[in-house]
Amino acid sequence: MTNFLSRCPHRCEVKLAKGSFLSIRPEDVRVSREAPRGDAWKGRVKKALYLGSYTYCEIAIDEDLVKANVHHSLPIGLGDEVFVHWEPELCASITVQETDALGTERR
Repeated sequence: MTNFLSRCPHRCEVKLAKGSFLSIRPEDVRVSREAPRGDAWKGRVKKALYLGSYTYCEIAIDEDLVKANVHHSLPIGLGDEVFVHWEPELCASITVQETDALGTERR
């Protein structure tokens, strides 16, 4: 369950083609209560589900919703203000191709 984003908090100069997104896995997203050094987004926790070794969170950042697996040592709850960041090299660019019901690519 990856994140599909159209922008990056690191101010990357990525030129995304139509139908392309940046992908970052929830386990690679870092969440903190304090602003980290460098670039980060400030957001608010919209969903928090404790799963033992981590808490699955959905964090609203402007029009984006970022999914993150937060280590259990950081107590986090619904409505908390947090900072979200990740290592830029962990992002991947993904292009989505539209297909019809038979799997034929649309142009």
